[in-house]
Amino acid sequence: MNCSNQNRANPARGGRSLRAAFSRFVTRSVTRSHPAPFGVVPSSEFSTMSKMSILLRSFTSSNLVLTMIMAVLMPALVAAQSPPVITLTVGANSYTANTTTVIENGQSTTPGAAGVGNATTDSGTLTYSDSLSAGSCPTAFITTRTWSATNGTGTTTLVQTINQNDTTAPAIASGSLSLTQTINLDASCASTIPDFRTLVLAVSSDTTTANAQLTITQAPAQGSAVNARGVQSVVVTVKDKCLNTSTVTYTLTYADVTAPSITAPGPVSGVTDPTICTSSTITLGTPSVATDTCGMSATAYTNNA
Repeated sequence: MNCSNQNRANPARGGRSLRAAFSRFVTRSVTRSHPAPFGVVPSSEFSTMSKMSILLRSFTSSNLVLTMIMAVLMPALVAAQSPPVITLTVGANSYTANTTTVIENGQSTTPGAAGVGNATTDSGTLTYSDSLSAGSCPTAFITTRTWSATNGTGTTTLVQTINQNDTTAPAIASGSLSLTQTINLDASCASTIPDFRTLVLAVSSDTTTANAQLTITQAPAQGSAVNARGVQSVVVTVKDKCLNTSTVTYTLTYADVTAPSITAPGPVSGVTDPTICTSSTITLGTPSVATDTCGMSATAYTNNA
């Protein structure tokens, strides 16, 4: 006998073996998916077509479950295959591109602080880094915050520029100042405007500029000459390093407290009436017109002789 003939595969026999194995597989699958009721033994004559029909229905049910699972997982799978999206939320506004926010100097720049906001990402890890630079004036600053989010696909960045502006004017506690004053003119009807700057500086303050660095000006300037009586306003201005200003106004009344001058007429003489010590024939002289150093002329005078 040729040994090679013994080992040669028989096509018909192989086909029958494959069909038998498939039948056993289907039977096991169907039995597991659709077990017989208790006490009922599955028929050995259960047709292969019936078994195939049950198996197909079982596969269809499994496929439906798989479809439902994929519907739930697909958004996450798509997101995992796309670069992350960063969303910056400031108050009621949301941004997904580079943006600028403005806050007052002295406010916190910490993420989540008022006017600064915070960022989130739809996937990956979110981080940020800051760099500080000078602003438009000595007490203003710019914080450049770079948000970065990284997932398995790539990295996304969003740049937030935080302008810390100084727009707050200095405060003046004017309630402690005497803003209405009377100034007496001298005998020459002259005076000078007082210097109110030191008084105003003492009650001024600013959120970013030290008191000693505030600029105080006065108009009209201190020491300016006054040569007439009347009312005058003097404005004192306080300015910080970012040119924010506050003002306070003094109202000055210049008073003429020097009496006018008058020159009496020369002496007169006459004869008294008989038996009495008076005279009805003496005419009194007229005094010189009264004058005033503040330019006021007397409009009335009396003689009590």
